[in-house]
Parts: sequence; structure tokens; C-alpha cells
Amino acid sequence: MENSKKTIHSYSKQELYEELHERTSKVIKSVTPKYDITWWVKWVSSIVIICAIILRSLGLYHEVDVLLSFIGCIGWLFVAIRWQDRSLIILNTIASTVLLLGMVKEVVT
Repeated sequence: MENSKKTIHSYSKQELYEELHERTSKVIKSVTPKYDITWWVKWVSSIVIICAIILRSLGLYHEVDVLLSFIGCIGWLFVAIRWQDRSLIILNTIASTVLLLGMVKEVVT
């Protein structure tokens, strides 16, 4: 019997696992570099942004929230430039600029 003609019930557990693994490994392959500088910066920046979001949602430490958000966006901007990803460059340039202006406003007023 051909694999394409088999029904899900005709597979053994091992065959089903192997078939699913083969099919999903083709779909879920990561295209971003692993363990280079951009990998580390993107993960650290993501964690920093998540911390900022937690502070924002709890209404705590507004200045720290803005600073962490800025640091995370600068990290992602670095990654975007290295990857030459225009949409991430535009997003993080605008976000960093807006956050920087917010920090300057806090200092001035």
C-alpha cells in the first residue's frame, strides 16, 4: 500500500509518528540564523520587551517600561539591519524614535 493512499487508521503508532515528523519538519524549519549574534540579541530583546509589557499592563514604573521598550526596540533594530528586513527596520526605527521622544519629554518636564 502506498503512503499517500493510507488512512490514518492504517498506520502503526511508529509509522504515524515518522510520517508526521517528516511532513512537519519540512514546514517548521527555521530560516533565521542560530547561535550567532543576531540570535542572542533577538531573544534578549524579546525578553526585555516582554518585561516592559508586563510593567505597562500592571501600571508600574512607567519610566522603566519606556526604557526597557526602547532597549528592546534598539536590539530588534540591530537584528533587522543585520537581516536586511525592511519591515522590521521601519517598525523598530519608528518605535525607537517614539520611545526616545517619550523619554526626552519625561526628562524635560
